[in-house]
Amino acid sequence: MKCLSIYSFWRYSEVESYTSTNSPTLKLGAYCTSSDGARVGSYSLPDASFNLDKLNCNCARDKQKYNYKINCLENGNYNPLQTTQSNGYYCVDDDGFPKTDMFDREVNCTEYY
Repeated sequence: MKCLSIYSFWRYSEVESYTSTNSPTLKLGAYCTSSDGARVGSYSLPDASFNLDKLNCNCARDKQKYNYKINCLENGNYNPLQTTQSNGYYCVDDDGFPKTDMFDREVNCTEYY
């Protein structure tokens, strides 16, 4: 098994890819790493063959670095819909920056950007 590190400097993301022979077909998977190469939590993309270019792990790394309560997707990217402690909702971009004002209900963030 050969590991390959893919660096996307414009997003400052590092994603390690690995192959898995535990299934009947060979699949490409990916998981989030910190700048020192250590795995970040259990965030992963089991079959990265189609979505590796969309994996940035920004939320996983921010959550580890700042210890904030933020909503990450299973792959370590930001969930577009974030919540506040006071039950407010707002939308964020891929880097976690707010893109909307606060809402008092859940919204579909794709309608706003």
